[in-house]
Parts: sequence; structure tokens; C-alpha cells
Amino acid sequence: TAMTGHQDHPATGKTIRNLPTRKLDLPALVKAIGIEHVRIVDPLQLDEFRQTLEEELNRREASVIIAKRPCALLVKKAPDKEFYVDPELCKSCKLCIKIGCTGIYWVEENRKAVINPNTCVACGLCPQVCTFEAIKIVEG
Repeated sequence: TAMTGHQDHPATGKTIRNLPTRKLDLPALVKAIGIEHVRIVDPLQLDEFRQTLEEELNRREASVIIAKRPCALLVKKAPDKEFYVDPELCKSCKLCIKIGCTGIYWVEENRKAVINPNTCVACGLCPQVCTFEAIKIVEG
């Protein structure tokens, strides 16, 4: 099932009306229909996710990748994590903007990305995509 994260589906254990129901074991279902290669990965662990995609796309037989992660918009922010963009290191490439995060926005005046701590969910994706290491964790 491809979902944006706000909807319940058969593997969440809840109905569309948010009532408890039997939870579908998606990996077991996939194996039951004859797919031997089932991988469960966290899509926010970019290196692992890319490697998994590459391996499974190169596989000669059918396989299934289950990208499993709670919706970032519904998860409470980790209280000990806060990110910021170091303007001295930011090269205005906009890679962090392109990931579509609600916590990052572009300031045209100085041509730099900025992270809004009120909308950032501290998922850790933006520092993974910044090739200039301009996105840092607030210390202290």
C-alpha cells in the first residue's frame, strides 16, 4: 500500500474510522503469494535505503521492499534534537529544499535555507542530503 501517512490501512490494525481491527502481517502476505525476497527498511536511512533499492532492482526475480516509518507529521519531535543551517557552510544548492520537508524554507534575500524549529520534526533527513555538511544539530 502506498500511503502518505495520514491514512490507516490494513497493516496499521485500525479501520478507516480509527477502530481496532486485525492487523495485516504484510511481509507474511507477500511471502504467501510466492515472493521470497522481502526487505523492510527505514526510508529515512538514505544510504541503507538506496543500497536496498539498488540490490532489489538488480535482482532477477520478484522482490518487495517495505519502506516502514511513522508519518513525520504525526510523530512528536524528539525533544533533544534541533537542527539549524550554518549560513557560512550553506552553498545555496537547495538539495535540502527539494526533499519537501515542512521544516525547511528558502530565504531569497540571502539565498540560504533556514530550518524553522517549530515545524521541524527532527527526522534527520536534511543533514543526510546536505553534501556541504551545513545542517547541524543545535548543541546544548
